[in-house]
Amino acid sequence: ALTEDCCVTVALMHVEIEDGDDPGVAQALGADISGGLRLARDADGALRAVLDRLTGPGLTADADLTVDTGTGDGPVVAGRVDLSADDLGRFAGLTGLALTGGADLTADLTYVPLTGAAGVGLAGATRDLGAGIGQIDPYLAGAGTIAARLVRDLDGARVEGLDLRTALLTVTGRATA
Repeated sequence: ALTEDCCVTVALMHVEIEDGDDPGVAQALGADISGGLRLARDADGALRAVLDRLTGPGLTADADLTVDTGTGDGPVVAGRVDLSADDLGRFAGLTGLALTGGADLTADLTYVPLTGAAGVGLAGATRDLGAGIGQIDPYLAGAGTIAARLVRDLDGARVEGLDLRTALLTVTGRATA
């Protein structure tokens, strides 16, 4: 059992991902990734997982996630993921879009498994972003910024704020589904 004064550290010195495992994940992470993972319990009993500098060709990610079981809504997963990708095309298999360009993004995440409630706050910078949509891609070219807050809970799904900006485009808004 993990306690606050105990942790488990795993060094991912070299991990090979085969295309047969999941082609989308294999393409996104690359064939060779490295990094470290630490697991520990904090003083309140929450489980904490820290991904230290996951790196692969053109990709760097850090994550800090906590699973708190001491809430009235059951377990709550919360955390932050920082991602830097030189080529977003590596994520095409996961998104179903012909992504291009690069990005430095930070996502703040929450998830409550018992209710299905989830939230994602996204902020960052893009470089020559493209989605494989000829009518839109020219407007996404060059340097850009993005900020968004997406929520799904018992009231439905919504975008509580969207701000996407490039030299040729400014998109702001809110939406409810």
